[in-house]
Amino acid sequence: MGHLNGFFTAGIGQREQSWYMLFAQFDVAEEAMKADDWALFRTWMRHHPEVDSWIESLSRTPNGLLTGSLNWYRANSNPDHPSETELLPKVSAPTLVIYSGNDPYLGLEQIGTSALHLDGPLRMERIDGAGHYVSVTAPKQWNRAVLDFLQATDDEL
Repeated sequence: MGHLNGFFTAGIGQREQSWYMLFAQFDVAEEAMKADDWALFRTWMRHHPEVDSWIESLSRTPNGLLTGSLNWYRANSNPDHPSETELLPKVSAPTLVIYSGNDPYLGLEQIGTSALHLDGPLRMERIDGAGHYVSVTAPKQWNRAVLDFLQATDDEL
């Protein structure tokens, strides 16, 4: 994703795409994700071919990985403390944003606003055909983009 501040300025379309961030705030979120053989989670993950292995990992410990995943959203998008008034600082490090044009959860407007929240150099890599988890759905392209970025960054230092 792009810089988190961009989420809050990207408009209503991005908030609609990110429904799960609000859903994670509710105490019932974890049990709802697990109910009926993880039906909601499977739908949320768009029935990705690896969803069963993800569920296995998330199920290893009670209140483990799924709780931790939901807590990320709880910490970063708490509706009791809207982040619009608590913007994160600008990033000064060289930054790579890898994104997909097919992401059902992150809109291009949110990703495009990243440059507004950076003081350092920004490189954006679009990998078409990938979904939300670009590193999972297009690992070769992801790895190539990361290695190219690291090499270019190292050459500049």
